This record gives sequence, C-alpha cells and structure tokens, in this order.
Amino acid sequence: MSTPRIMSEKNSSPEISPKRTQGEIEVNDTKKFMSSPEMNIADPGMVQYNRRVPDTEITRAKINTFVNIKDICTKLNRWLTPQQYAAVIDQRCIKQFLGLSTLGWAGQLFHNIVMRLTDHSWMGDALWFEVGEDLGRFSINEFCLITGMKCVGSTHLPLVESRLITRYFSTLRGVSREHLELQLSNAANLDNDDDAVKLSLLYLTFSIPLSNANSVKIDPKFFAPADNIAEFNDFPWGVLSWEATRTAICNSVENTVASKRIHLKKNDKVHYSVAGFPHALLVWAYETLPMIATKFSSKYEHAIPRMLSWTTADNVKFDDVMSAFTEVGEKQPKGFVMMPTEEELKDPWVARLYLKNPSVVPKLHPKTPAPPTSSDTNSEWREFQKDIRGEVVSIKKEVVSIKKNLASIKKGQTKSNKLMRRVIKMLAANVSEKGQGKGQGEAHTSFHFSSSPETKVQTPKSDALKTTPPHIGTGSQYDVILDSALGPVADMGVQAAMEFLTANKVIVSREDVKADNNK
Repeated sequence: MSTPRIMSEKNSSPEISPKRTQGEIEVNDTKKFMSSPEMNIADPGMVQYNRRVPDTEITRAKINTFVNIKDICTKLNRWLTPQQYAAVIDQRCIKQFLGLSTLGWAGQLFHNIVMRLTDHSWMGDALWFEVGEDLGRFSINEFCLITGMKCVGSTHLPLVESRLITRYFSTLRGVSREHLELQLSNAANLDNDDDAVKLSLLYLTFSIPLSNANSVKIDPKFFAPADNIAEFNDFPWGVLSWEATRTAICNSVENTVASKRIHLKKNDKVHYSVAGFPHALLVWAYETLPMIATKFSSKYEHAIPRMLSWTTADNVKFDDVMSAFTEVGEKQPKGFVMMPTEEELKDPWVARLYLKNPSVVPKLHPKTPAPPTSSDTNSEWREFQKDIRGEVVSIKKEVVSIKKNLASIKKGQTKSNKLMRRVIKMLAANVSEKGQGKGQGEAHTSFHFSSSPETKVQTPKSDALKTTPPHIGTGSQYDVILDSALGPVADMGVQAAMEFLTANKVIVSREDVKADNNK
C-alpha cells in the first residue's frame, strides 16, 4: 500500500474563515471540531485518530432534510409553461437534480454514517469515516463525481445591484426561498420567459444543492450571476454546496455530542436538521460499501453523475441499519475509495479537480482511550440513575402483581366460606329432620364424620368391629358430632356455628370419641 501524499505546509492546514454567510448557507467555524490532532507518526503511512461517537453510543435520531425533490419538481411543472420548464432543465448547472425523484431520504442511514466521522483533518478538508477497522474518504472529489457540479474555481462575487431584485423584490429587506416560491407561483405575471427561467434556477439552486430553511435569506450577491444565464452556469456552485454539506455533517456530530451532555427526559433520541445536499453522502455509501447498497438501495444503471444511478426507499429502520453496519465491519474489504472512470475524466470539471494519483487510504490506528473526564463521570452517574429507575419500575410492577394475587386469594376465601356455610346448612337440616323422627330417649343420637380413612371400633354389645363414617372438623384434634336435639343452625356464620357446636359438645375431641367407643 502506498503511503498517503502529505500536503505542503502551505496547504496542509486550510484556512477556515469565521462565521459567514454564503447565499442562504451559514458556514460555521468548524475549527474546534476539525482541528488537526497531534500526530504521532512512527511511519508516514500510520497515524492515530479518534471517533467522537463510538458504536456503543449511536442512538436513534430524527433527522430532517430541507431537500424534497419530488415536491420541487411538481411545483415547477405546475408554475411554468412547457417551454419555460424545458429551458430550465436544459441548464447544466442544475438539470441533473431534476432526475432525482427516486433518490429518497434515508435519515437513519445518514445518521449512522455521520456518527462514524473521525477527527483527523490533516489531509485537507476531506471527511474520513470509520467502518469496521478501515476508513473511507468523502471529499470534494467524491462530491463532484456524485453530483456532477462544478467544484473548481473561485466563489468570490462582488456585491452589485441585481436587476431581478430591483424588479421583483425591491420592497423586501431580504429575499428567501419563500419569496421565490411566491413569485414563481404567479409566473404568468413575470415580464418574460427569461425571468421565469432565471428565478427558477435560483429557486432550484437554493432548494437542492444549497438547501436550507425556507425563511433563510439568500445573499443578494448571488442574484447577479442569475441575470446572465451563461455566467450562472459557469459559476462553481459545487464548491459552495460541498462546503455547506461538509459543515452540516460536522455540525450534526457536534449537535449529537452536545445533546448527550444535557440531561434529557428521553436520553435515547436526538433531533437535528441537515442543510446543503446530504443525499450525496448516502450515494457515497452506496458506491463504497456494497453491502449497504444491497440492503437499502438498488442500482438500475451506470449514469453520470453517479447520483442518477441509485434509488432509495424512504422507510429505512434504525435497527436494520445498525445490524447492516455490524455485518459490514466484519466482511467489508479493506480500503474503500471512489475512483473516477475514464468516461468521468472526460469531463473537464472532473479532470481539473480529481487527483491523477489519489492518495490510498492510509492504515490508521485508534488512539488509546483518554482517562475519564468529569463529563464521563456525569454520564456514568446518569446511566446509574437510569438503571435505578428501571429497577424501581420493575419492583412497582411486581407489587401490583402481588396485590392482584392477594385479591384473588381473598376472593377464593370468600367462596370457601360460602361453601362451608352451605355444608353446615345441609348438615344442620339433615340432623334436624332426623331429630324430629326420634323419641326423647334418643335425643342425643350422634353422627360421626371423619376425614381419615374408615376405621373400625369395638362396641360394648359385640366383639364385632363397627365401621364409622368419615368425619369433618376444624383441626386434627376434633371430630364433628352432630346432636339431633340441637335443631337447625343453618343461619349461623362459619365461625359462630363452629363455636356453637363446640360449646354444645357437638364437636368433640378425638380422645373423647375414643373413650366413648371403648366404653
């Protein structure tokens, strides 16, 4: 493997301008995030790097994009005449984006790729993503191959008065995408077809490759090139689109890390919006990671630019993406980088930009984990609190279950008591009926019921064994003897009935029964 081409001192640390506005794109100072790490290079082809978000901390997220290609194309078809629309799609700077209606927005896939961004920017403004144990480069070179935009040349424009602003937006303090939509929706009121085409080019440029919120103001200096369509086509919009996309990717990681530092009620999900043209990163993943492309996309042709070759479903699930990246880490071939084809190099924009001998992905070793900081300690404490809350919830559920079981037991006891009362009523009624048919001399006729197996006792009149029926009782030491002279006890409760029967010697101990039998 050849070693990476180390840039000269003049170019090795690209200047990052302070916060500024380019069109409607606000480019933040990313020096804090993308600052060059201290390199400990034992070998020119070996460097160390860190990832801001390890695999274990990649959580679910809701990601919004300001690009809605289907909606934009539908609106233009409705607003413009066929001649005006044909003139718009014939402009090289923008026509390729109108064929992207099948390239859906897979937000969960974008989020998983972005969370694998590493912190080394020592090779210019390229972004390097770790997948498995290898790195892939996403730079303005790959961005050019994917989008087909002009990505070389100066983006400096003098601030001059624009005829379009003077004619259609003179009463406004700033022009946003909303204002462009309002004018185009009344395209019949425009002065001529050329103005309709020029405003449409501005609208498409700041809705797709330089997307942002509808209310964000567009820098007025970008209206001047629109006055001349040839100048507009030759302007390097790809440079601005790449810068906006790169900044949005870096900010996405920073927003995620910042969200994790805040104690959220729902700590398992983050939410952010992405400006620029984030779809380019999805196409880069399809081109460089075949296993990802197989699972979440399909390639129906080899088109130029490459974004026209792919179609993506919108309903990509987080769990499916995590599982796919786990497989990629195990099976992905070492070293993945996009290379231009001979056909692509025929394009002067690509030929001027792409390196004739592109650097091979270097072999990089992760840094040794740093000692835990106070923020790490706070994170561990929050995790501990989360675990405790989970245990408390589990205990509460068990308590509720126990209460339900106790209620069921009480219900069973009530049914048992009712059943016992019925048994006592039946026995009392039976004794009462038999007592009425007996004489006074037989007033103390008793019946013996035993829960034990039948036993035989010796009677005084005969040596033959007498079989006694089973007995019922409240314990092991009592038999139930029902006296025929007592009358009905059916209306008594179970406890009152047992006390009454015991007091009147209807329930007697087994010892007394045995003594009577022996007599």
